[in-house]
Amino acid sequence: MAAVMIRALDEEDWATLRLLRLAALEDSPDSFGPTVAMALEQPEGYWRGWARGRTGRVQAWAAFRGAEAVGLISAGVPHAGVGHLGALWVAAEARNGGLASRLLETAAEWCAAQGCSRVEFEVTEGNPAERLYERLGYRRTGAKKPLREGSALFEATMAREIRRETA
Repeated sequence: MAAVMIRALDEEDWATLRLLRLAALEDSPDSFGPTVAMALEQPEGYWRGWARGRTGRVQAWAAFRGAEAVGLISAGVPHAGVGHLGALWVAAEARNGGLASRLLETAAEWCAAQGCSRVEFEVTEGNPAERLYERLGYRRTGAKKPLREGSALFEATMAREIRRETA
């Protein structure tokens, strides 16, 4: 079995990002606020912009086993000192091998390099992945909100402190 490599995406990876995001939304519809239908409505420019990111503000990564994309995560810095993680997904055939942990750590390290001392994300209440997040030091903050309009599900915010990179 080929090793899994994680790398930052750029604008040329927009189709890979779109493919991964659609696969995630189809595979785990109750784990994300957006739906497949919402994602399908997005033009190419949306995907190019997300893949391109913004230096020091937004970055996405994909995990590859050989040429096959098998995982995704993104991170942003919506306000100074706090990183926000999102879009975490691992393809079924790549699960249970530590890839989700590696993706989370990759994004958290990037946030630390941007000057963040805390990272946070939302998880749908009842998602079994919450146990993984707790093992990695994430804790519920007490904040929660509906998954999306019309949904009976709620997302809980989880967060942890991270060590800031020093020059």
